Amino acid sequence: MLLSRAPFEYVLRNSAVSFVKPDIGGTPRGVTWSGVWDGSLGTLSWEVLCYIAIAGLGIAGLLHRRWLIPALFVLVLYWSAILPPFSAFVETPPGGRQYIDAATNQLVMEGLAARFALMFLAGALLYLFRNVLPARWSLVVVSVLVVLAASLLPNYRIVAAIPLAYAIIVSGALIHNERLRLRTDLSYGVYIYAFPVQQLLVICGLAFLNPIAFAIVSAIATLPLAALSWFLVEKRAISLKSRLKRRSITSAGAR
Repeated sequence: MLLSRAPFEYVLRNSAVSFVKPDIGGTPRGVTWSGVWDGSLGTLSWEVLCYIAIAGLGIAGLLHRRWLIPALFVLVLYWSAILPPFSAFVETPPGGRQYIDAATNQLVMEGLAARFALMFLAGALLYLFRNVLPARWSLVVVSVLVVLAASLLPNYRIVAAIPLAYAIIVSGALIHNERLRLRTDLSYGVYIYAFPVQQLLVICGLAFLNPIAFAIVSAIATLPLAALSWFLVEKRAISLKSRLKRRSITSAGAR
């Protein structure tokens, strides 16, 4: 497998953010999500589309209209509410593959678009009203409780999109202890590498663990990879961006 073309095809075909090749030579097999090594990569294209949409609205001068983001949020909320729950399409037997016809595939794509747009707009909505929203730990606790209760629903986002965004954004803003304001950000590495690590753990025979134990083992196995990603790639990329930005400002000031 390592000497075949499959790993190179996987990297090349997915290198443009578009997740078009989920498997490597038909692997992994014998796992719940067979034929998919890193499902997290499939969300990156939607993230990019959200950024492109915001850029387009900004270029068109529409972001200055304060009603736009709330209106878009309400429309996407309604869209998400009338779609079938996403779990109806993705739940398959262990190691099984579910056949999806064209009509169902369209519903799946609509469901994906709605779920990502809804959460993105929830964050945008909080940013829009950041100067009038109270930032309190008590409201963070209430928001977390709402999210936990809504997780029992087929589509928790309909109820908990804004509470989840509030809990994440405000809790970060309320942390003032320097020891808790970490400069090392492993979140992206964890997000990207947790999926393939868990696939490997299942292949190695650890599927018998209960979900909590499996999550702990997965975290222990994923964090070193996330750290390598931060120190070798992400931190250096951010540093390069800062240097290029300073150079651009210096050049503009010298003119």
